[in-house]
Amino acid sequence: MRNATIPLLIAICVGLNGCAIQGDWKETRHDGPLLLENRTARLLESCRSGGPMADARKCDYAFVDQTGELVDIRRDVRDVIDDYLARLSFVAPWATEKQGYGYSAPKTSKRFPYRIHVLTISPVVVLAVPAVDATPPCYGPEMFAVGCWPAARFSLVPYLYKQRPKVAGGSFWFMPASSNGITWLPNDAKSYSIPLQDSVLTLNEENGSWAVQRSQSRSGK
Repeated sequence: MRNATIPLLIAICVGLNGCAIQGDWKETRHDGPLLLENRTARLLESCRSGGPMADARKCDYAFVDQTGELVDIRRDVRDVIDDYLARLSFVAPWATEKQGYGYSAPKTSKRFPYRIHVLTISPVVVLAVPAVDATPPCYGPEMFAVGCWPAARFSLVPYLYKQRPKVAGGSFWFMPASSNGITWLPNDAKSYSIPLQDSVLTLNEENGSWAVQRSQSRSGK
């Protein structure tokens, strides 16, 4: 893994018009989700001793967004998606609740019905696509190369941020930070646009999958 020093991170921040990176954060060799102007976020890590076990390490991970701000993978991405999905009545049976050091069992043993794609961050925009087969699990050192992070409240459900979503009827998208609720994609759509405050997220069908782009809005807002 390629590490970067704090001076390098400062240089990155300057290039991104300033940022609030603090602490012992180091750059990794992996990219994150899509950003404004079709850039990809950088993935940083901050690791420390995990306790009395000599080989134990505990690491925090964060993406650097288009403004240079850190977006914590657990708190700012995973947890907000977990909580949003758990509030949807047709997804709630698969949700678990925090209990001590673990989680409760879900109310159903059926396979989770969607693949969850993080289309972009800052803001987080999520596309849920009906799953026709089991989604490969997300764990171990290769999960950042694959581009996924495991959900906490949904057992064996990964949140995907590199793979192209499949075009499928019954798909819906949402922004956890918005109060607008979910929006169902038209089943016959070949292209679709999601307006954001500073840009437009565009989905174009290519060979059965969505090619996703995020371009500056014409208004410049």
